Amino acid sequence: GYCRAEILDCPSDGSVKPCIDIVQGRHPVVENTFHTSEFIPNDLQLGPMETDDGQEAARLLLLSGPNMGGKSTMLRQTCLIAILAQIGSYVPAESCRLTPIDCIFTRLGASDRILLGQSTFFVELAETAAALRGATRRSLVIMDELGRGTSTFDRTAIASATVKHLVERSQCLSLFATHYHSLLDE
Repeated sequence: GYCRAEILDCPSDGSVKPCIDIVQGRHPVVENTFHTSEFIPNDLQLGPMETDDGQEAARLLLLSGPNMGGKSTMLRQTCLIAILAQIGSYVPAESCRLTPIDCIFTRLGASDRILLGQSTFFVELAETAAALRGATRRSLVIMDELGRGTSTFDRTAIASATVKHLVERSQCLSLFATHYHSLLDE
């Protein structure tokens, strides 16, 4: 059930845009930890390749759904597949094509660094700032539930500004999990 990924060329002149195309991808740790056939494989297309309906796939995808719906698993699975592909390993997918990724930025989970005097909100914003400052068009950014520890209005504004920056400035490949319906509407 594993395949060898195809690494696509992505010259620095911008003639080719970064992309990830995973068909029937699976999370290798979840699959092996629970030894179950209940894991439902999924497809992911980020970047300029054409989708089944003839449209160009987006560089950023907003993931929404109920808690325990698989959003975080999808984020982590994408990163693991990208890393495995780039080190030359087989990947848990039917097929996988991607351009080289220069860096993966993550903003996942909720934790503070109380001994350093850093709240959960501070840690989240520091991780987000690192991604916004460092991401290039060849980077992969995954963010999950940005803005815990502040008001709904503030966290929606932070999430919206972050998405806008990732799309317009960084122009990187991004997966952004959210429950903010106003962000999805935009």
